[in-house]
Amino acid sequence: MRPIDREFEKLKSKLLEIANLSIELVELVTTEIPQTDVLRDKVEKSMSLRRSVHEHSIEIIARFQPTASDLKFLITALEISYGLYRLSRYAFDIATLFGIIERGLGVRCPLPISSSIKSNVLKMVKLSVTAYMERKYDLASEVVEMDEDIDNALRRSIDSVVAGRGDICTFMDLIMAIYLERMADHSVYIAKDAIFMKQ
Repeated sequence: MRPIDREFEKLKSKLLEIANLSIELVELVTTEIPQTDVLRDKVEKSMSLRRSVHEHSIEIIARFQPTASDLKFLITALEISYGLYRLSRYAFDIATLFGIIERGLGVRCPLPISSSIKSNVLKMVKLSVTAYMERKYDLASEVVEMDEDIDNALRRSIDSVVAGRGDICTFMDLIMAIYLERMADHSVYIAKDAIFMKQ
């Protein structure tokens, strides 16, 4: 094993740790809305790991002067660490916003449109991570294809608000759908980075 490969294994380990944190947080907010205290430490850990991936990548470039294919791995590692961090941050934002609204108004809404896509978004997150970490390019393509259903759900949610069914629960459903759509988009970015590695 080349010395640079040992460093890549350490980098992958950090990426996997961020991925596991992000998946855990997305699972939490797609099943219930937890208190922000439950999430805060995990989000901060995710941010710290992302910084570590960046610093480690720069150190690898400085020490080993990587080849083009090695450099491609490092570039995607940087991109993916950001995408994974954003997933954890969106989960925290959902918990914060929905906690404020639910406490302030004393309502817990059913969120029919966003509830219909939560499981698919979580699946996209998991598949995109697996596609990158295990080089399963067919899974990456599946993630890209799944994105259209999420976009359509967001449009349905917007249409509900525009059609005048604009009670607080309709708006909360829209807000959740927007966050879920952003999570899906970041999953697509990760999947496309996996595909880029193949080229």
